[in-house]
This record gives sequence, structure tokens and C-alpha cells, in this order.
Amino acid sequence: KGYAMFNTALQQFVMDLKALPLNVIYISRELSITDDNTGVTTYEPSLKTKYYNIVNGNCDVVIRTKKIGDGQNASYLREVKALRTMYNPANITDHRILQLLESCSGMFKKEDLEKLQQKKESK
Repeated sequence: KGYAMFNTALQQFVMDLKALPLNVIYISRELSITDDNTGVTTYEPSLKTKYYNIVNGNCDVVIRTKKIGDGQNASYLREVKALRTMYNPANITDHRILQLLESCSGMFKKEDLEKLQQKKESK
């Protein structure tokens, strides 16, 4: 009974966050699993699958971010892993969100980014 209550509370919490007039970002760690035979490393969410599905079902984009380096030499790799729909950057009105999404590889079609860049240069 306790698990059912927790699942209901989690689903309600995610739905309440979705209803807010804000941009909500869920952050989760991931597990790296290395196959001993092949040496290939795969990454998967550290959330249990059913909880991940609850959150993911209410998300537009899943982005994998990895920090490379330390200190002032640090940079970040951002790649889109799942996308609900292909967005056009011209339709995103929040400048900061657009800036963050532009830094993610695979977020926008190349031609849409080129059009946006031309628009920026013409201003």
C-alpha cells in the first residue's frame, strides 16, 4: 500500500510541476555500465525505470550532459537523447532557454539553426 501511495504522490507531483507557468528542468544522475567482455560502456538513468517513465512521459526533451575536464579548462558535452517533437528555434520566445537548447547537439535541424543565425546577423 505504501508503494501505491508513493507512486500516486510522485505522479501528482510531476503533473503539478508540469502545470506551473515555468520551465521545469529535471536533473538525474546516470549509471555507466561497462561490459566486461567487449569493454563497451553504456549509460542509463539511475532512476528506477517506472519512475523514469513517469518523469519522462511529462518531458519534452531528454539531454545527456557530461563535464569534460576540470577547473577553468572544463567544458560540457550536451546531446539530445530523446525528443518529443522537432522544435523550430524561431518559435522559442525565451532567450535563455533558446541559448541553452542551442548548445545541445541534435536539438534543432541544421537548416533551422542557419536561418536563426542569419536572422541574428541581420539585426
